[in-house]
Amino acid sequence: MRLEKPRAGARQLDGRPATARRSSPRPKLAVKLPSPRPPASFVAVDYPRAGENVVSRGYTIRLSVRSGGGAEVSIDDEAWQPCREAAGHWWYDWSGYGRGGHKVCARVTLPDGRRSLSECRSFIVDLP
Repeated sequence: MRLEKPRAGARQLDGRPATARRSSPRPKLAVKLPSPRPPASFVAVDYPRAGENVVSRGYTIRLSVRSGGGAEVSIDDEAWQPCREAAGHWWYDWSGYGRGGHKVCARVTLPDGRRSLSECRSFIVDLP
């Protein structure tokens, strides 16, 4: 005797109700998963804006940090530089840069020691 595909109200081909199959419970594996990576929303680059044209010889990068402390920035994948906290934001005073496209990324160290990374921001330096 053949059964129709399992679905609510399934019937055997002769019209009788199909009996529900019971699956045996599967044993649970004792696997310890790594702690999840913290979301990027803990730190964000506010300025420069995406695609912004920087036209001055000095620029202050501004970060918003939701939790944690010890914010840092990396410009063009260079070494991480510490930022200073003031007026509810984190700041990095940047100078000595050249013309062209640049990228800034930020990270913050959370109280439990993990680090949260921001989305990287691309912008352009257009010096006179």
